[in-house]
Amino acid sequence: MESFSVDTVDDLITEWYSNKFEELGTIGFEFGEITKDSQKNTFTFSFKVGNNSFMFVYDQSFSFRTADMEVDAEQELISRLNQIIENSGATAFECLDHFLSTFRNLKSEKGKKESDKVCDASMEEDEEDGEGEDVPGWSDEEEEDEYKEDSNNPGLKEGQDPESSQALLSITNIFKQNVTMSSEQAMKIFLRLKIFENVNELKRLVEENNIEILASSFRVQVFEPYLMIKFTVDLNYLSIPHTVYESLGFKMQELVEYLIVFDESKLLLFEDDPSIYSKDLTELLNLGVVKIEFAQQNNDAGNDRYMSYLQMLHASFFELEGEAGDTDGFQSCDNETVSLAKATLLEMGFEDSVAKKGLRRNRYNLQNTINYLLMMRNKCEEEVKEYQEGLDIEDVDPKFMLFNNVTTEQLLNNSLLHYFKHIICSLDSVLEYCCICRDKLSTNSTKIRCCNKELCEFSFEESQGIYIIPEIKNDLATFSLDLSIFSECLMSSRAGQCFEPFPSYFLKKRELRSKRGYLDNIQKARETGQQEIQETKANNKDLNRMRSIFKMLPAPDKLIKDRHNDSDLVELFSKLPKVGHESLAIYKLLQYLVCTNKVSFKQLSDDDKLSGVDGFDEYIIYNNESNKEEAFQEMKRKKDSVWTFHGSSMENWYSILRNGPRNLSHTKMMTAGAARGAGVYSASAFATASGYAKPRNNNTHNYGGAPGMPSWRHSKVKSKCIIGVLEIIKNPSYGQNRNNDSSQADYSIVVCPDDHCIMLRYIWVFSQNDMYGGGAARNSLKTNNIPFESKYYSAVREIQEEQMNLRKERLLEAHKRAKERYEEELELKKKIDLQVKEQHENDKAKEKEQQIDQRINRLENKMIGKGSVTATKRILKEYKHFQTSSDIKNFEIKLPNDNFYKWVVSLDILKFELTPELKEDFEWMKQQTGNDPELQFEIMYTSSFPFDPPFIRVVKPIFKFHTGHVTVGGSLCMESLTPSGWSSARSIEGIFVEILSIILQGGARIEKSRLGHTYSIQEARAAFERVAKHHGWL
Repeated sequence: MESFSVDTVDDLITEWYSNKFEELGTIGFEFGEITKDSQKNTFTFSFKVGNNSFMFVYDQSFSFRTADMEVDAEQELISRLNQIIENSGATAFECLDHFLSTFRNLKSEKGKKESDKVCDASMEEDEEDGEGEDVPGWSDEEEEDEYKEDSNNPGLKEGQDPESSQALLSITNIFKQNVTMSSEQAMKIFLRLKIFENVNELKRLVEENNIEILASSFRVQVFEPYLMIKFTVDLNYLSIPHTVYESLGFKMQELVEYLIVFDESKLLLFEDDPSIYSKDLTELLNLGVVKIEFAQQNNDAGNDRYMSYLQMLHASFFELEGEAGDTDGFQSCDNETVSLAKATLLEMGFEDSVAKKGLRRNRYNLQNTINYLLMMRNKCEEEVKEYQEGLDIEDVDPKFMLFNNVTTEQLLNNSLLHYFKHIICSLDSVLEYCCICRDKLSTNSTKIRCCNKELCEFSFEESQGIYIIPEIKNDLATFSLDLSIFSECLMSSRAGQCFEPFPSYFLKKRELRSKRGYLDNIQKARETGQQEIQETKANNKDLNRMRSIFKMLPAPDKLIKDRHNDSDLVELFSKLPKVGHESLAIYKLLQYLVCTNKVSFKQLSDDDKLSGVDGFDEYIIYNNESNKEEAFQEMKRKKDSVWTFHGSSMENWYSILRNGPRNLSHTKMMTAGAARGAGVYSASAFATASGYAKPRNNNTHNYGGAPGMPSWRHSKVKSKCIIGVLEIIKNPSYGQNRNNDSSQADYSIVVCPDDHCIMLRYIWVFSQNDMYGGGAARNSLKTNNIPFESKYYSAVREIQEEQMNLRKERLLEAHKRAKERYEEELELKKKIDLQVKEQHENDKAKEKEQQIDQRINRLENKMIGKGSVTATKRILKEYKHFQTSSDIKNFEIKLPNDNFYKWVVSLDILKFELTPELKEDFEWMKQQTGNDPELQFEIMYTSSFPFDPPFIRVVKPIFKFHTGHVTVGGSLCMESLTPSGWSSARSIEGIFVEILSIILQGGARIEKSRLGHTYSIQEARAAFERVAKHHGWL
């Protein structure tokens, strides 16, 4: 707990109030009183929020109290706060921050009615601060009226129709932005920008096709009054299965929205700079004039995952573009060289604007520019060719229709078009790229996948992952089987060995291990020709912890009942007995299960079964790990393949489904003798293979990690066996040779030592008891009597057709929603047009009102400022400190006309430690004038001091330009003197220490040619505002 003297509490709370001023204003916060008892070292800080009164108390520990214990909302707030503080040992600042964040959360939970009650209360001025007249130029009421918002609809001005801006504000509300109409001046600049022309070209591309489905899938809207461009994508119109997007956290019913937002204040800075009108999207982003936001409406549950994916797509575009707009470090290049380089590019067929942009981005290096432009051209042409080759004439592809006729020059000239083409095509090819690094995968998958790089696999399987509720709901039977196999492996006495891959967050202590653990050790030993590397870390697997929480897991169908997202699933786990504190761990375990299984399988209906025998549950593996499948098919085209049965103990199938069948002969993971040599054993006869298919090993012997345990009560494969159907590349050495003739190999028993020549195609689940009780028909099964080849590949095609049919159904629903949205947009446009008209009329009225106010302010300027009580008290305290402190020397303060709000501070500068060069300049001044030189400043306070910084400028002497951090007008280039960097706890003494430090660090020198001159107040203010805005401090 923080310990401090209450004598400092005034400054502490004042600093907190200053830093949180804007946030506190949004909840109707009113500063009360601070009561201190220095002897007991206690204090009480009272304040109000709306009509509710609170006290923040320090009495050897921090706590919050309320003045009205009958208000339920207050009681709950106080209870939460004190519990947080007790558990965290928070500091004074943290306690007050807890109040702010907890109050916001509670307000949201209590609903609109209670939040309105609190938020509708407006902030009133302190009675004491209201005494006397304000300093000229400051008008709290004027600013409050101008920016006052409707508390029920943040971002809308009071009286503005919330419905008319709901669709527009939906995305910005996610980012907690306040959206108000821009000024007419900013709108004029916006309409002249190149990006405005770019968006019109994009709109023409959408509209000129005159195809309704295209307009429904991609929408481009421009909201000129708000300086916004909005682009939406309906994922339903893309070719990817809905479960893929849902597993990334997207909602299929909601649009993916991209909002290009212009910063009005920064845009106005370029009003007199004609170059702004020719800059493209990338250049405007680099200037900070514009930013791109993206989100889905009404999608909070999947916010972290889908937002990170959209961010990755966003970043990948600018990696493709290169260092767009980066002009730092450009080598000097004469006009003649540039002209020759541009002429060369024009001769090569590039447009003038493309040539200019290419040269600028490549620092006017001609060869680099040619390489860059050719790369861009080739990439664009390859993408168009790709779309043309993959187009199904019976299936409308809006992406193809939109970009098919886009030329290379259009993309290079229109970065906005290029950006959205990249986003749309990336969303439509999500299965073709690694979801972590965006490297292209060798072949497509039906699930979100990562590449084979170990870092990507680790990030995907143990960190980022996917949302699993969509995967479970998509095929509950398949998930149930996978989960049951997982449980049998976990509960097996051999789990210490065969549970691979193993999640690292269930290791007992940190361990440097490969992704597939012991399996990778075997592979490494074979590749290097060394002896098998002994596995010594099985006992590091915390199997007991995994089993204790896993056995409490409910049945798979209970996992998805009334669960809409993964957050609901974690909440379910938190309520399970003996699991609550491990709710996240068990969720991560299930997520790991889903992410590590790189094959897609589906249960076959009775009509589609191949065995023709009752008692089998047959599952088809219709999508394997992409790179392995591609290599296998290449070998098959050359050598053909053979189909066989493979039997293995139940606990092994968790690893087989994730790693494929592996050659474990002559390793300690081998469970049967390798009578015919090393390799993966399989047979054409079911009876032969079934002899090796056993229920899981429940021996009490500890094979590493922990002894075996009873099965999970919801397991679908308890006491059952699994036979796998393999497709193996033909090789005479794998079978039995007849008469030593390699051309007549017998594949009744197959021993394949090469894992890459094996693909798992089916898994058949059956009961061991049924097999021995009446399994004559099963035992007679042989692969050469079953048409595996034709049945398997036709079944895969049927599954793909089913997915296409589901997409068509999805499109019908999406198209219906699109029509409804279009009607809403028409109404929205009418209301916005009406608001624009009203806004312009209001602006004219306010402009007239401001002219009147300025006249009043000029009259007030002639009067002595009387300011607020708080400001005057603090200024006098600072003045007294300067006059009485023995530590402050060689300062002289004058108050013209006894106005405390204006100080003239003179420093006997030669008595300070200076740089040799600056000291020499001041000694020269002394010789020229015959007087002791002085460095003179002027400080001007406002009535809002200390919450706002004073304005401090140099009066004399004149410094050389760009030295000493003194601007051309005499103001100081210091962020700490701007609202963004100011702290109300700072003293004027401390400020001058910083001022002298930066003047010396900046190599200040006196402009000798202007000896005797002084800086003017007008020059100082103009320079200060210009520099502060340039640095982004204002």
